[in-house]
Amino acid sequence: MTGAGSKVITLCGDPGGASALVPVVELLQRDPALCVENYAYHAGAGVLGRKGVAFGLPPQSTDSEWPDRVLGGEPVAGLLTATSHNGVNWERRFIAAANRLGIPSLSVLDFWSNYTLRFSDESGVLGPLPDEIAIMDDVARVEMMAEGFPSERLVVTGQPAFDSLARERQGFSPTRKSELRSSLGLQGRDLLLVFVSQPLRSFCSGPGNPTHFGYDEVTVLTALVPALERIARAYPEQVTLMIRPHPREELAPYRRYGSEGIRILLSVEGDTREYLMASDLVLGMNSVALVEACVLGCAVVSLQPALAMPDPLPTNRWGWSIPVYSFDGIESTLEPLVREAVRRDSLRARTETFLPRILPGAAERIANHLRSRWFGPFSSAAKSGTRPERKRIENE
Repeated sequence: MTGAGSKVITLCGDPGGASALVPVVELLQRDPALCVENYAYHAGAGVLGRKGVAFGLPPQSTDSEWPDRVLGGEPVAGLLTATSHNGVNWERRFIAAANRLGIPSLSVLDFWSNYTLRFSDESGVLGPLPDEIAIMDDVARVEMMAEGFPSERLVVTGQPAFDSLARERQGFSPTRKSELRSSLGLQGRDLLLVFVSQPLRSFCSGPGNPTHFGYDEVTVLTALVPALERIARAYPEQVTLMIRPHPREELAPYRRYGSEGIRILLSVEGDTREYLMASDLVLGMNSVALVEACVLGCAVVSLQPALAMPDPLPTNRWGWSIPVYSFDGIESTLEPLVREAVRRDSLRARTETFLPRILPGAAERIANHLRSRWFGPFSSAAKSGTRPERKRIENE
C-alpha cells in the first residue's frame, strides 16, 4: 500500500498480465495523493515480488465474498486488474463485484489472443466486463470488436510491459552478450537456441477442447529435440538448447529431456530478456515472450505444428517472426537458420520495423487516463455508488 488519499485496488494472477500491470502500479504509487492497494495470486505474486511491489494475497480457500469485502469497505476510486485464465480467475470476480458496487474498473490486456476467454464466464458467455479495457493497438480493437466487445470500452494505450524493451535493446552491450554466453560455456561459433515454453497442456489440453491449439509444449519439444540433433550432425560447433519454462510450469517434466547430439540446459534463473538477446535463435510457440523477443531484435521462430485455429501470434502475421505449422517443417525451417548466420541476421533485420508499432509510454498513458477518469468525474461517482458515464478515449 502507499499514499493516504483516493484508494485504488489492483489485482493480477497470470505472469503476462502482472508484467503489464506493474509499470502502471509503480506510476500510481509515486503519487502521494493515492492509496494503492495491490493484490496478487499464482504466478502474478512472483512477478510483483521480483519487482519489489508490496501486495496482499487472497484467502487460501476460494472465498466468494472476498472481492466484496475488499471493494466494499472504505470508498474505492477504482479497480485496476490484469487479465487471466488460470482456473481461479479472481480478476473476473472482482470485476463482477465492482459492477455490483458501482466502482469504476479498467483491465489491462497484455496479448493479442484469447480475448473472449479472458472475459467470459464458466459457460463461455462474454461478461462481466470492466468499464474499460486498455488494449495494445488497433489490431486488438478490430479483433475484439469482431468477438462482440463494445467499442466504447476499448482504449488503445499500448502494452506497458513493452515500455522498457527498446531501452533494454539499446543498452544490451556486446560485452554483456559475451559474458552471458561465456557463463553458459559457449565459445566461438557455438550456437545458443532459447526455447520459451508455455503451460499449454494444462491450459488447453486435449484435442476435444475447443481451445486446444493442436500442439502443446510436450509435442513441440518432443519433435524439436530430434530435429535439432539431426541438424547438429552437420554443424561443426556445439548446439545448445536452453529451455526456459513458464513461471506457471513445474520443472520436473523438463528434466526428462536429454540428448547426445545437442546440449540441453533447463534454465529458470537470470533475466529472460538478456538470454533472448544473447541467443542466436529464439524458439517458442505463441508466447508473448516471442513478441518481446522481436522487439528486442532477436531472430524468432514460432513452432505451431498442426495448428487447429487461426494463428494467435501477431508477429507471424506481421512478418517479424517465422511460423512453422507442421511437424515436418520444424527441421526444414531451422536447418538453414542454424547453418547460416546471414539468414539469422536477415530475420533480425525484420524487427527494425517493429519498434514504431510499439506505442511508447503505455504505462504513463494508462495512469494519466485513470487520473482523469477516477479522480475527476469518476471519483464522485465511485463514492456515491452510481455508475460513471462511459466514454471512449484513445491515445491520451
